[in-house]
Amino acid sequence: MPVITRDQVTLEAGVLGAFNRAYMDAEATAMANVIATRIETTLPTQNYDWWGQLPTLREWTDERTFRSMTRYRYTISDRVYEASIQVERRALEDDQLDALWTKVRDLGQQAVRDVERMLVEFLLAGFNTVGPDGQYFFDIDHAESGSTQSNVTSGPLSASALRTAITTMMSFRGDANRPLGITPTHLLVGPSQFLTARELVESPVVVATSGTNYANVLAGIVQVLVTPYIPGNQWFLLDLSRPIKPLILQVRSDVPDEVVIHSDPSNSPIVFMQDIVAVGVRKRFGIGYGLWQLAYGSSG
Repeated sequence: MPVITRDQVTLEAGVLGAFNRAYMDAEATAMANVIATRIETTLPTQNYDWWGQLPTLREWTDERTFRSMTRYRYTISDRVYEASIQVERRALEDDQLDALWTKVRDLGQQAVRDVERMLVEFLLAGFNTVGPDGQYFFDIDHAESGSTQSNVTSGPLSASALRTAITTMMSFRGDANRPLGITPTHLLVGPSQFLTARELVESPVVVATSGTNYANVLAGIVQVLVTPYIPGNQWFLLDLSRPIKPLILQVRSDVPDEVVIHSDPSNSPIVFMQDIVAVGVRKRFGIGYGLWQLAYGSSG
């Protein structure tokens, strides 16, 4: 009769507990919750043809006036993602469980951080990727109510560039050429622009080269968000105050995130053949663009 060297149920429960605690802690403060609208669906591909509509109120004097559907088809399809780790069985037999718990907790945090990374990478791709209106997400000629509007620049982050971005976003117009009421709330930057961004919007004074300091009118006007996934000098001004965000995170409500452990050689070929314990996470989601009017981007 074979000898049972470890309680498989206890081991697997410990792995799942360590993963879930780290995952939920990371989810609570995830940037994805701030920059993306979470859409739950049971479909592998979701249609967003209607996404670009932003009608404003008008006096109802006769019949309702419906905004026509865009002629561009915009869909988001989900993809399957995984991340996996492995640990030698003999390490666990030698009671080196702390190493496993540490790796599992890091796996749980990384599963959340990687969603942020993919969202930011999608935002960076917006300078040459088509959005819901058939234009590049960041473009100079978005058509709206018979006019064209721009939400893109190539200038470096500076006080004058930020002023221009703010006034441009606040001037965006929509249905019937009415102002949309866009108010930028956040400045998203990478590490190379982080201190510049903080100086621009958090310092109460501007230190002039002439020696005369004066009040900083940009102080407190937006919040700074920093992400390690912006590699260069790109920067983004965003309005994140609305239910609709610049990005969409499309998740399957019927396919929950999954973490699996293989630790029993009697029912796992990988454990039996390679003498390792394997842990893997699986996520299924899609990423797309929301409203271009809520984002202003600079290629830096």
